[in-house]
Amino acid sequence: IINQPGSYKLSGNLVVPANKDGIDVLVGNVTIDLNGFSLLGPGPVTCTTLTCFGGPETTAGVNATTAGTNNVAVLNGAVVGFGTGLNLYYRGIPSNANFLVEDIRASGNNGAGIEMSSGIVRRSAFSYNYQGMGCYAGCLVVDNVFNFNLGAGLGIYGGGLFGSNSFAGNSNNVFT
Repeated sequence: IINQPGSYKLSGNLVVPANKDGIDVLVGNVTIDLNGFSLLGPGPVTCTTLTCFGGPETTAGVNATTAGTNNVAVLNGAVVGFGTGLNLYYRGIPSNANFLVEDIRASGNNGAGIEMSSGIVRRSAFSYNYQGMGCYAGCLVVDNVFNFNLGAGLGIYGGGLFGSNSFAGNSNNVFT
């Protein structure tokens, strides 16, 4: 649980027990550097020829959905085997959430690799999730790879911009 603003860095893989989130962020102005390591969900990750499915839908690798969790960044690592890899869906005032996701690999998540209300996602890869990424209000999504997600690679549900992304093997590459 992160309940103080600041920068946080992993020093190794974080293996998360069943029915738990990896990291719960309860405040804003937080940077989480996975430092090249992985958040490994409770899974088990099971794969079919189309996709992989992770842990219970209620779990998240990083969960920042509490009021006031604006200006949160998640950088440089992998999120595997959760219900949602990164749940950055601030339900209060989405346009003020201002999330940043860079250099993340989200795979084998039962729901989305990322659900996000507003912010920037760049240089990341989303594979073998139910949905690669869902943006619910005002996201900028650039220089990412979306492949082999069972649903949409990228879902834009409340406005946003995307470009310079690669799509392959999703049942629907972009859903708007």
